[in-house]
Amino acid sequence: MSRDGYLPEWFGRVDEKYGTPKNAMIFCIIVSLSGPILGREALGWFVDMSAIGASIGYFFTCASTLITARRDGDGTPFLKTMATVGVAFSMAFMILQLIPIPGLSGVHFGRESYVMLIVWIAIGLAFYLKERSFFSSAD
Repeated sequence: MSRDGYLPEWFGRVDEKYGTPKNAMIFCIIVSLSGPILGREALGWFVDMSAIGASIGYFFTCASTLITARRDGDGTPFLKTMATVGVAFSMAFMILQLIPIPGLSGVHFGRESYVMLIVWIAIGLAFYLKERSFFSSAD
């Protein structure tokens, strides 16, 4: 992802000896080690983040398919229908996860998961803005 410009260049630096993305691996190790340090309860927070991430990814995939099929005019009615159903389901899953609905306990995020979501969004925005040169000074 770093080579394609989706993550900072730092993540894509390859170790000369082993030929692996050393910094990306160190970052993953640090994130992985946070689980045991934060305790058993943190596992639920990571699962919540994975679930909302999967819902967002599925939404963007289906929405992109739908937009591309409509724009190019070459999508079959079945493809357009399935993409529309995928968008609707992914939206429904995001709503169920993010908005507390009375009577559906355990479905939506806990307080800590909301905090992690805000941190996740902030980190994503920082990466995005940095890569789009919004943080760089004008010459």
